[in-house]
Amino acid sequence: MSSLKRRLSNELTDGVQHTRHKLNGAMSPGRPSDIDPPTRTRNLDNFVITIMKAFNGVRPGDPLRAGIDGIYELFSAIAQSLPLESRSRVKYLLYFDVKDVARYPDLQADLLQAWRDQSFDSIRQRLLDGNNNIRLASEIKVTAIQRAWQEPYMRYWHQVMYDNINNMARNMDYSNTVSIIQSAGTGKSRMVDEMAKLVFTIPFNLHLRDKSAFMSLVYPPPDEEVRNYFETRPKETYGQYRTRIYAFFKYLFIEVWTAVNASFGFGHSHRDLAQLWRNYLQLSDNREKLYRSVIDRCKEASTVRTRSMSYIPPVFIILQEVHYAAHEAIQELEKLLACIPDVESAVRAPDTLVKLVLYFDDSQMFAQEHVAEGEDSYSIFLSCFNSFRLHNVIGILISTHSHISYADPPKEPYCSSGRAPLNYTKFQAPITETAFDCHPSFPLKPGQYTLSDVASVEFMARFGRPLFWSLLNGARLSNNPDEYDMVCHSLVDLAREKLLGRHNVDLDRDKVSRSGQIAIADVRLLLDFVEGLNDSHQMGVALVNKHLRTAWSIPSHRRYMISGYPSEPIIAEAAARQMHLFRRETPQPQAPVLDILRREVAGGLLDLDDLDKLVARTLLMEAYDRAIEREQGFEPGVTYPFYSQGCSVITFIEELFHEDTAREILDSVPDNVVAGESLREAFKDAVVRFTHFVKLDDDSGVSTNAVFAAFIKCVAFMDSHSQQGAHIVIPILLRRDALLSEKATSGLFVQVIRRRRMCSPAELKIEPQDLGFFPLKDEARPYIGMTMELGVKGKPPVGVTTEVRILTGRRVHGTTVNSTAAGVAIGFDEAFEKPSPPLTSTAHDAISAVHPRYTLIAYGCSNNVYKGVQKGDEHTYGYLLSPRNFLEEHGRLDKDSHLFVLRQQPFWSRGGGYQWVKDEMLNESGEESLKRDERMLVIQDEQMAEHAPDEELCMEVDDDNLDRPD
Repeated sequence: MSSLKRRLSNELTDGVQHTRHKLNGAMSPGRPSDIDPPTRTRNLDNFVITIMKAFNGVRPGDPLRAGIDGIYELFSAIAQSLPLESRSRVKYLLYFDVKDVARYPDLQADLLQAWRDQSFDSIRQRLLDGNNNIRLASEIKVTAIQRAWQEPYMRYWHQVMYDNINNMARNMDYSNTVSIIQSAGTGKSRMVDEMAKLVFTIPFNLHLRDKSAFMSLVYPPPDEEVRNYFETRPKETYGQYRTRIYAFFKYLFIEVWTAVNASFGFGHSHRDLAQLWRNYLQLSDNREKLYRSVIDRCKEASTVRTRSMSYIPPVFIILQEVHYAAHEAIQELEKLLACIPDVESAVRAPDTLVKLVLYFDDSQMFAQEHVAEGEDSYSIFLSCFNSFRLHNVIGILISTHSHISYADPPKEPYCSSGRAPLNYTKFQAPITETAFDCHPSFPLKPGQYTLSDVASVEFMARFGRPLFWSLLNGARLSNNPDEYDMVCHSLVDLAREKLLGRHNVDLDRDKVSRSGQIAIADVRLLLDFVEGLNDSHQMGVALVNKHLRTAWSIPSHRRYMISGYPSEPIIAEAAARQMHLFRRETPQPQAPVLDILRREVAGGLLDLDDLDKLVARTLLMEAYDRAIEREQGFEPGVTYPFYSQGCSVITFIEELFHEDTAREILDSVPDNVVAGESLREAFKDAVVRFTHFVKLDDDSGVSTNAVFAAFIKCVAFMDSHSQQGAHIVIPILLRRDALLSEKATSGLFVQVIRRRRMCSPAELKIEPQDLGFFPLKDEARPYIGMTMELGVKGKPPVGVTTEVRILTGRRVHGTTVNSTAAGVAIGFDEAFEKPSPPLTSTAHDAISAVHPRYTLIAYGCSNNVYKGVQKGDEHTYGYLLSPRNFLEEHGRLDKDSHLFVLRQQPFWSRGGGYQWVKDEMLNESGEESLKRDERMLVIQDEQMAEHAPDEELCMEVDDDNLDRPD
């Protein structure tokens, strides 16, 4: 559809120009005509017919191309026949999309009838009518945002920000400005606007109003003339730009004083005055008139000043102008501050509180402008504002781009060093605390929602940044169900646009930027970047700036930024759909995310320590996506699956494992109770639901209470630091139609191991009961414990032929395949574990139920184990899982050179760090060590089997692919 839109909407293509040239001059929609209206209408209709024939191959009498695309082709042709100077022509030709036409059934019917009649004037007149009801989706969204700004502000972020500003030390150089750095949609602008009710504030929006204004969701509207004034001019010097900035502030303070004095005066409490002033700027065009008056006075003063100083040498003109401009700006500031009443406070002295705030939204434009000497305008702006540091005024620069907060101390013309002394310089730590999870319905109560409730777009929009739910609230206030439905249905696509940082999102992976691809993978898989590298820092900056990554903290030294993707279900859904598009455009049935991961591992962006956990998350997420797509039966190329709706546990297991293995798993029974029902039966109505992962920092996630919360947010837990418990906890709803609560949930616990040798089942069993996952006095609930031993290398020990072991309490029918290593079939009877002993609590003196445990252990990472591992992907998985250290990047790769490096003892290891002591075990090679470990494992397993009180079966499947590629 995007290529269709580009082809039809680009007025300047040679083909359209050629067609226009061939047509009669009176037919041209852009030329005034003195011919009679009927003739002109007929000529314009012929123009439409010619466009349809030339570009779409549709002649009069032919039917339009089937579907909405054909109707849209006709709509675009009619839009091209509108007058060239018409705003409607730009709007409908360049920005009205196929999806917009699809929202108006009556327009579709009228277009079909117009083609049958070969008469299009009624459509043209409808488009030219400024009061028509054919609106762009972006127009409806902007209206919704305007309404949302009138709604009560939630929580008290603005109060905390004002308190923090007052607590800042502002008496040192460059300490009277502070940046707010955060990604889009987080409520930065609304927060400072709400703070304007507490303290007298002069707002500026420096957002660029460009050709795509129809698509913009910027509110309040940009102060275009102010932005143009702050842009540097050709060959403008440092001093000249500095003088212009001072002049702006001078006349700004004068005009603000004049407007307040003429409108309502200064005789109010500070808070009342602040609110009166805020309301004044919102009325009619008061704000636009105020800033236009400031700019006009600046221009007038510049002309007068140039004439009066024409006889003075240029170098002295600049120094004198800067000096006087700064002096005059400070004078006018003092005059204004003297009239503004002090801020009332019961705990602080009035003279310590900020009484005037100037904020500059979208301030990254300062970092993009430079004067003749190469200095960026941001540094010069800070230098000018620094002159006000002895007064109770502060400047706030709002941006998505953290570069705005990383500048060095600006140049001072009176400092011989060219820089302010560092001892007297203090930049404030950027503010990153913005609204999150603040929907009016919070906190949510258990037992009030079903799966269908939480899987709706309206519900998912409640979480995370306020952009999405506030947009919906604004649409709801329109009392127009059609507008509300349009906004609701477009929210996921809006999230995709914001996530990719572009309007056109229907692109295959190769056309998406590197940072956009990483954003998609990061949202879903929770990537870990290597700390301290410049590429990691720059990527984090780019992701916050253009791809919705959240900046959590920027330290006072501002050398780096802590950022990441928190749990936002609607953004995760957007990432899942974009990943689906990547897969759909891939020639072969492979996971595009693997290519992204391999590229970034090879490039050094991703941390190598936990790649096995990352591979595990990838396998699990890909299986979940396939399960969703299989159950929903969507139409490829037409609709997208809805990944947040959850899928059956049974389907998930069938999509995770090889077909035969999945069947054996589903038919298995618990390994800790006698005569338990099969997994298939126990989870027949259970649902698994996760579109992304979040990190745990304590043991709160190992509880059914937390799993209930995770299920609502469609997220799985990740704990990379777990030593004995699960590294991943996936939420399970035991009954699809149940009301969501702690009592209705269980979990799938995944332990991820990367070792060179296989571990015995006894080493790998997961015991959620021991970790306090289930509450005391609880009814028995089934759960699944799975171990993914992804890094197994080499052949298994003699007698071990398994890829997936299923620990069960009784023998079921399975297949044992001869081991190619031993040449014989050897079954493996593991020690059957008796039911778990009762757990007691000293606090409650209660007894915990025995919860049926379904345990499976998967060895290796081949397509014989995991269904999603395609033949072509095995090498990529092997590359990601292969052990790494700095020797891989050593300049010489021969064995002797590596050995000599190891003997320098960067770390101690067998065969490298103990050459100075005579000991066979310490100096054996890695291969000999692996064989010794395997022999010990066989002995250990045999001893366990000898002492087993009951039989326990482990299903065995041969694995000829356990050797991981190097």
